[in-house]
Amino acid sequence: SIINMLGDVEAHFDDVAHNYENVYLNAGYPDPKMVQEKVSKIASAQIIPKHRAEILDLGCGTGLVGKYLKEDGGFQNIKGIDASSKMLDQAETK
Repeated sequence: SIINMLGDVEAHFDDVAHNYENVYLNAGYPDPKMVQEKVSKIASAQIIPKHRAEILDLGCGTGLVGKYLKEDGGFQNIKGIDASSKMLDQAETK
């Protein structure tokens, strides 16, 4: 059932949360940076001041997208949602 599958996903990411960034960043995982670049372009095209934009990061994992958005110079209103509480613990450190 979908409930069992979601529990499996949560358990998997809880297990890998402590080493998730090391594995994916060392492997050259570009997606978080690419998402940040796309969001920055959208904000600029829509003339949305970064400090006023409200970002909801679904499946935020360890918070890499939020970290890059904050470093991009002004994004401040970033909320993250993830199935894994351990991944959210990592994201909160950012």
